[in-house]
Amino acid sequence: MPNFLFWNTHGKRIHDQVRTLAIERNAALIILAECKLDIDRLIEFLNRERSQQYETSLGELSTRKLVFIHNSNEFHLIRDWSFGSFGAFNTGGREVIIAAIHFPSKRDRGDSDFRSYAEIFRNELEKIEQERGHSRSVIVGDFKRFLSTTN
Repeated sequence: MPNFLFWNTHGKRIHDQVRTLAIERNAALIILAECKLDIDRLIEFLNRERSQQYETSLGELSTRKLVFIHNSNEFHLIRDWSFGSFGAFNTGGREVIIAAIHFPSKRDRGDSDFRSYAEIFRNELEKIEQERGHSRSVIVGDFKRFLSTTN
């Protein structure tokens, strides 16, 4: 199974740290939340002196809260949503759905909002699993925002 890296950068400019960790862990997929890094610069930085090159699946989406960077043509973005994104990674001939969550700040929202977001996210993932004919899914994200609201 390839290594996946999820990091909420909190808008910090941490090109060096992302590159170091990605290379140390040989990350096939990097998912960054609250990313304000220059993605082109980061990819150039990641690709220095490497045979396997990283690329991004940003596409034309400019409101993205999550950035997917991968070093394999085995990954593609399936669907983007305001609180998460869904991708597919082919590993050993078997597809794995990558479901990445990034809920909004708790500042202006209550517990019921987060339960609603989680329910919508779960329904969306189940729909994608049904469309793709399997339930091999990995869910990553900043769960503290949601988990700290439930007791």
